[in-house]
Amino acid sequence: MKRERAILFLILLLAFGLRVWGLDDRNIWWDEGLVAWAARLPAAAIMDWTAHDVHPPLYFLLQRLWWFAVGDGEFVMRYPSVLVGVLGVVFIYRLGRTLGGPRAGLLAALFLAISPFAVSWSQEMRMYIGASTAATAALWAALRTWQSGRWRHWGLYVLATAAGLWLLYLSVSVLIIANLAFLWVWIGRRLPWQAVLRWAAAQALALLLFLPWLAYALPRIPSWSTAEPFTPLHFMQLYATTLALGASEHLERYLLPVLLVLAALLIGLPLAWRRADTAERRAGLAMLLLGLLLPALLVYIVSLPIHIFYAPRLAPRYLIPLAACFYTLLALGLAAWAEKSRWLAGALTATAVGVALLGLAGFYPDRIRRDDLLSLAATLDAQRQPGDAVALYSDRDWPMFAAQYAGDWQGVPNGAQMEEQAAGWLLEPLWQGGEGLWLATTPDALRMDPQGHVRRWLEERAVAVSAWDYGENALAFYARTPQRAETVASLRAGFALPHGAAPFDAGPLAAAWLPLRRYPVGDTAHLALFWRERPAGAVRVLLDGPAARVFELPTATQPAGASRQQVALPLTPDLPAGRYAVQVQVGDDAPVEAGRFTLVQPGAAGQAALDPAATPLDWRLGPSIRLLGYELAQRSVQPGGSLELTLYWQADEAVTARYKVFTHLLGEVWNGQSGNFIWGQVDAEPLEGQAPTTTWAPGAVIADRYRIPVAADAPPGEYRLEVGLYGLVDGARLPVVAGDGQPAGDAVWLGAVRVVE
Repeated sequence: MKRERAILFLILLLAFGLRVWGLDDRNIWWDEGLVAWAARLPAAAIMDWTAHDVHPPLYFLLQRLWWFAVGDGEFVMRYPSVLVGVLGVVFIYRLGRTLGGPRAGLLAALFLAISPFAVSWSQEMRMYIGASTAATAALWAALRTWQSGRWRHWGLYVLATAAGLWLLYLSVSVLIIANLAFLWVWIGRRLPWQAVLRWAAAQALALLLFLPWLAYALPRIPSWSTAEPFTPLHFMQLYATTLALGASEHLERYLLPVLLVLAALLIGLPLAWRRADTAERRAGLAMLLLGLLLPALLVYIVSLPIHIFYAPRLAPRYLIPLAACFYTLLALGLAAWAEKSRWLAGALTATAVGVALLGLAGFYPDRIRRDDLLSLAATLDAQRQPGDAVALYSDRDWPMFAAQYAGDWQGVPNGAQMEEQAAGWLLEPLWQGGEGLWLATTPDALRMDPQGHVRRWLEERAVAVSAWDYGENALAFYARTPQRAETVASLRAGFALPHGAAPFDAGPLAAAWLPLRRYPVGDTAHLALFWRERPAGAVRVLLDGPAARVFELPTATQPAGASRQQVALPLTPDLPAGRYAVQVQVGDDAPVEAGRFTLVQPGAAGQAALDPAATPLDWRLGPSIRLLGYELAQRSVQPGGSLELTLYWQADEAVTARYKVFTHLLGEVWNGQSGNFIWGQVDAEPLEGQAPTTTWAPGAVIADRYRIPVAADAPPGEYRLEVGLYGLVDGARLPVVAGDGQPAGDAVWLGAVRVVE
């Protein structure tokens, strides 16, 4: 027992380390932002909102309690998922040990501890890993209730089952599976009526605990469908791949390792069944098999585009709650084989562990958080004065914004393209309510307002505009009065320095704040300086590390009194990776340290040589980007087909702004009308966002591939293919200059393409 407990302790340490490692190295995504926003709501508002959503309220209520204790932040708000994920390892150990002995318990714990699928969802601010742990606890407690009849196991089953239902509606499958397995025990052992009544009472009590919520929510739960078609083969491959190594994309790459793990499972199952020497153990194995198959069937049916009560898009997260059944069955089979052939059991175990480690190897590298909204929200928090309005433009990704900024704001709707009159209706009440308006702009603003009606309306009325660029996002303040324009950098009353700010006791500089501790090469560090008073002399920001850099700052525009200054420090690709200190020097005073960060060199995505088969070009876009050539797989395409295009880019010097590539297939006729109509289009940052222009090393060639879909109703005829670059936020195209220095508009024409029947 001592050795077993020591091994279990090491497995739990491993599980905790894998789940806590890099916990805040990813930006909050849409669903997580929804949780962060909901955690600030009153409990009654959470209940009402979740009743009109597709999830029960327990997870959001627990996150609210946690938020009261710890506040906001990626690490702290995800940390409960880490703890719950480790607790799941404890319960799967108990489940495996009860069914197959110590070796099976430890193997099950090990497989769950290193499962990339379980690790990834233990790092998410979502309810799925909680539902998984509750399901594992319920299955183990059910098994122990059948074996011993102890009330503590009975009570754990009731609480775990009810908790699962309050966390995720799909947890109803636990009730179905457990009761089908109980029938096996009842028939196999001819249980006394007292045991049957006790089990029936457990089901009734678990449902009774959930019934109040169900009665409240059923009349309010919406019905909609976001499902997309998929094949049964794709579903089975997705299910097996996520269980084996946590991957949900490019499934074809992992076919061999997935088949090896499935082979290990199938080889061990018959022997595990033969070793089950009691009705309870055989029922437990049947319960695990049902847990592997029945929830997957339920997810399959619910995800079909048949427009039932709720049809979500197929997503791996719906498969995690009963994934423990897979790892337990695998462990039971390998533990059974260990008694027959240690060599075979060792080889199969090493295969399963190796495949899981393969998945983990692709999970951690190059993960790094970007300052996409953190500094933007910090600017609002510090400089927004009472009466200033805030508009999010557009509000398509509002949960990510709300996760960082807790103040009130108005969303610019993303549902339809903005018209000039609609912009006035939306902005007029905000504009008249105070002395200015803050406009937080996201990339989606280009889609829903391509004519820039919102910006134009504000620019026509503002006496002054102040702007800040944050990569994909931007922030601008439109002042209604000259007085407010002069105080835009002033700190609001009651402002508190952000966590991690470096305070200074003397001099005009009160504090400095660097938002992140790690940055990728090509990113921009947004340093915030908090002034007690306007500095009298020149101000410099110094980077000191593997390379040195000096930034001269303007200070004449800083207002008198307490103010904030945002400093953009471009971390261009010519800076070597390593540890850097950021120092601020005011006048002739000695520099003071404002913070430290590590500059990380991610993988060189897209770097390649110009293919000899490519068509050479010599076009310059903007001051420093060149289009060297392109490859087009075919010059003819059928309606509904696609064009395979590769563009070869090169930067002459470090690029400090991010641009999107546009690729347009243009035809001259549509519904009998003449003009330049788009029949195929892809707009994206290079390599689907994996190689932003700010990461291009000077002189390196970037092979940038696109698949351009052609409209299914495209008429036969000749079309033109154009490409170019435009700003990520403002949409302004870069001018194109030919090799001889002559201006050539704002797009490069790549010749004709014929659409044929």
